[in-house]
Amino acid sequence: MNTVKPLGVILCGGQSARMGVDKCEIDYHGKPQKEHLKSLLNPFCRGIVVSTGNTEVKEEDCFSDLPEYKDHGPISGLLSLFHFFPDRDLLVVGGDYPLLQTSTLLYLLSSETNSPILAFQTKESKQAEPLIALYRKEAYPLLLEAFRQGEDSLRRIIKSLDIPLIEAPEYFSLMSADRPEDSLRVREIIRSGKLTFA
Repeated sequence: MNTVKPLGVILCGGQSARMGVDKCEIDYHGKPQKEHLKSLLNPFCRGIVVSTGNTEVKEEDCFSDLPEYKDHGPISGLLSLFHFFPDRDLLVVGGDYPLLQTSTLLYLLSSETNSPILAFQTKESKQAEPLIALYRKEAYPLLLEAFRQGEDSLRRIIKSLDIPLIEAPEYFSLMSADRPEDSLRVREIIRSGKLTFA
């Protein structure tokens, strides 16, 4: 078992067409979402970086997509970061998961499977949730080969690899906020005080 902590990756893609703003900059917890996610990832990771998609950000911990991978969604960020860090496992979280819990990440990393990818299954569709997942370094060549064959959907790649999925301990943690109405619902849940964000 790999004892080296993974590299934390926050996937931010710039301004969202549906949300109208950069979802990583929305303040749900008293700071921008990407800063909140950094604090959640920190106990589990050795280093944290932000994947900014096509957006050029001149910050040391930010990486934009490499030209050969750009414009293909989240896999663009993953392949670009594996290019720079081929010997690291990547603990990936999307920037649009404001209800993500520390306990959810701990549960994921505590899974005893040796699969190259550790991913939860969604409650409704029972499909993979590829944006709260651990991509071990062994996943890099698999993702790269799929991409070269024309496949850019992480969910379909995970399915094709017959990766066993993990049932999430708290499905609300997997709720993404992609639209303004989602954001309002998230704020109501947070205001209710029923959740804690350690």
